[in-house]
Amino acid sequence: HDPPSEDVSRLFPGGASYRGQWAGTAANGKGSFTWPSSASFNGTFVSGKRSGVGIECHGIGGDVYEGQWVENRRQGFGTYVFAGEKQPSSSPALPHLPDCNETETETETETEKAPCASSSGPGKKKTVADQYVGEFMRDQRHGQGELRLACGDVYRGQFQHDLYNGLGTLSLLCGDVWSGDWVSGRIHGQGSYVWASSEETAGAATATTTTTTTTTTTTTTTTTPTGSEKPVV
Repeated sequence: HDPPSEDVSRLFPGGASYRGQWAGTAANGKGSFTWPSSASFNGTFVSGKRSGVGIECHGIGGDVYEGQWVENRRQGFGTYVFAGEKQPSSSPALPHLPDCNETETETETETEKAPCASSSGPGKKKTVADQYVGEFMRDQRHGQGELRLACGDVYRGQFQHDLYNGLGTLSLLCGDVWSGDWVSGRIHGQGSYVWASSEETAGAATATTTTTTTTTTTTTTTTTPTGSEKPVV
């Protein structure tokens, strides 16, 4: 049987801190972990890993995720709000919070598509943050979801590996709507395009109607907040 949880307050070398339930050598139950960068997680832990439901904040004014977790990964249903100063993108990168338990190399995928071209440009400002509500798998948008961009464009449909993939509808602020097939973040396959003027074109589309995707890789190193480290007193 697992040892009973007790409420503790611990400060780790490097400035990270934990306050909440603890069992044996790791966080277990409800708790709050804060990194020196001001990033934080407030939710449930299982054997030292974020599992269950919790809120992840990427520092003051940064991105916020609220939803389900499985072993330190966003997985299940959740809401991700992107920091308001991000440039419009149809698939904003999902940054990773430093891992509570181990040092790891993490990859972010950043797209450079511009579905907002019809509604944003020089002199136009974003007034709210991009927001995604839907399913996640291993930190990526995967499954059914809705992405609302600050420029006013909205995508509703299927995602795979963080990109539009499958059936989906992209509604532009200008009133134009594409509803149909997507492959790897691009319009491709059968569907229909309706202009704000009510004209409609149906048929097949190819990926040449959108721009390409690029990837960047970042590496983060974190301190392991388990009982193997003695808290600073």
